[in-house]
Amino acid sequence: MTSLLVAILTLMAIPLVSSSVSELPLCGGTIKSYVEAKLDYPDLAPALDTLSEFPTAVWWTDNNSTYRNETLATLATCNSSSIPIIVVYGLPHKDCGAGYSDKGFNKDTESYLAFIQDLVTLVGNRPVLYVMEPDAIGIAATDSCGKTNQYVENMQQAVPLLTANVDARLYFDVGYWTLKDDSSTKSVADVIASVGSKSRKGAVKGIVLNTSNFRKTPEMIDKCKAFLTAAKKDTYRCVIDTSRNYRTPNTTSEWCNNKYAAIGVPPTSNTGMPDVLDYFLW
Repeated sequence: MTSLLVAILTLMAIPLVSSSVSELPLCGGTIKSYVEAKLDYPDLAPALDTLSEFPTAVWWTDNNSTYRNETLATLATCNSSSIPIIVVYGLPHKDCGAGYSDKGFNKDTESYLAFIQDLVTLVGNRPVLYVMEPDAIGIAATDSCGKTNQYVENMQQAVPLLTANVDARLYFDVGYWTLKDDSSTKSVADVIASVGSKSRKGAVKGIVLNTSNFRKTPEMIDKCKAFLTAAKKDTYRCVIDTSRNYRTPNTTSEWCNNKYAAIGVPPTSNTGMPDVLDYFLW
């Protein structure tokens, strides 16, 4: 526990260069897994309490039976002068290549759009940061199953609902693996242009890299720059999930919840690279 606390406190002390972008403070709700972990591992409670001080995204996902209550709690915690972070993860037939995450109740476009509208109604017109459908853009750009399951068409209908709120900021998740070369990066940029064209003007702010993954920040910055070049859109920026990317795992076979992962830079808009990065997020 001591080593974990030292790691967390060290991260809290990292100096971050202030961004030129004026932002409201990020906000997150109570993380269910932290609450459960404190019950299972009471000796880690102080470390988990420290982690809880940092804003962490809530997932609006049909894979989780308590998603609505968790999101309501987050919105109740975050006042209108802050930005809650909400990951939208509800596409019908999501994760169609591997199938590990396709456990939700959205089975068609109608149910998906009702799921999206429910979120839009709860959020209202307050500031919000949406992370759109982890992996979906990459799968749509590189895997035939994304086309078969109409990922692009479904997101094209969801995006205008999410961005009708003038204070909504939307970023498309692209994983990181989809930007492996110039050709795939261009394909991703083309899909984002297609889906993003349905949004309120200016609402799409760019992409998210490394969601729920472990790749280190310098690698993700290089991927971001490659995407920005391919997208040819001056207003786009990137967001990097730093929640467990302090060090690269020492094995590639243990890709899910790798035990060698470590906590990265805390969530902030002060990235030190305002022309490239809008946020580090958890």
